[in-house]
Amino acid sequence: DKAGQVVSLNLQAGKNIIEVARREAGVILDKLYISKSSSLPSGLGGNAHNCVTGADDFTYLRINTGGTSFNASGNKMFRADAFYTLPSSTSVSTASVSETLDEELYKTERKGNTFGYKIPLQNGTYDIRLRFTELQWLESGKRRFNVKVEGATLLNDLDIFASSGFGIAVDKELLGVQLQDGTLNIDFQALAGEAQICAIEVLPGGSLSNSSNTPPSFT
Repeated sequence: DKAGQVVSLNLQAGKNIIEVARREAGVILDKLYISKSSSLPSGLGGNAHNCVTGADDFTYLRINTGGTSFNASGNKMFRADAFYTLPSSTSVSTASVSETLDEELYKTERKGNTFGYKIPLQNGTYDIRLRFTELQWLESGKRRFNVKVEGATLLNDLDIFASSGFGIAVDKELLGVQLQDGTLNIDFQALAGEAQICAIEVLPGGSLSNSSNTPPSFT
């Protein structure tokens, strides 16, 4: 704290997640939580953040880009925005978003001409789900951008409005991404307007391989 007081914590053996909550109106340290879970304790305000010991031990991660921590459907905990690069900015919309059970997740965004995320992860194979929605433009061509993962362009000339229309959630899945240097780089490069992202999920390889719709069978 400001007085330099030392806080001692008794941790269990193994990996511990340290959760720090701030007061809503400022940055004064209010409460400190220790748990073995990746979810935030109930009752914390929107400025609560996770601080994980040994960040390079992540094997999966969900980020509410441009927003605070969010518990999505299926008890999927998205941590508050982190690991982003500058220059970039955030915005929050009040417009409605359809085709999702987690409307609020799509109302926040990080955006910019050229920005990215540098996410510390264990080396291995990952599946990535990127979540988008268009809440500014009412025609195609106004927002177009590329998405690179580990230097490779995996989404080329993405136009969110052309993909789904206005205020409709659209997810893009990138499967089998190989990580070898301990930092997952996801970069956004605008071609027209600003690039944007509403949420990022990085999951162990194979997590999304069966997530597509199954064709109906007839008798």
